[in-house]
Amino acid sequence: MIFVYSGSDCSALACVTSVDAGASAAAETLTFTSLPGVNYYIMVCGYSSTAVSGNMGITCVSPAYNV
Repeated sequence: MIFVYSGSDCSALACVTSVDAGASAAAETLTFTSLPGVNYYIMVCGYSSTAVSGNMGITCVSPAYNV
């Protein structure tokens, strides 16, 4: 499971998006649009308290501008 939260205070975070493949153990991919000046927190956890191992990649793509 992957969760993305936003906010300036960890005690009052808002869930932006999440993905959960359940017990299938399938690789999960999550895409969301971020905003400048917003803090994001990413939480990764295993299914039903199962330990998680693997790799995480984060890619930032600049927006396309119309000229």
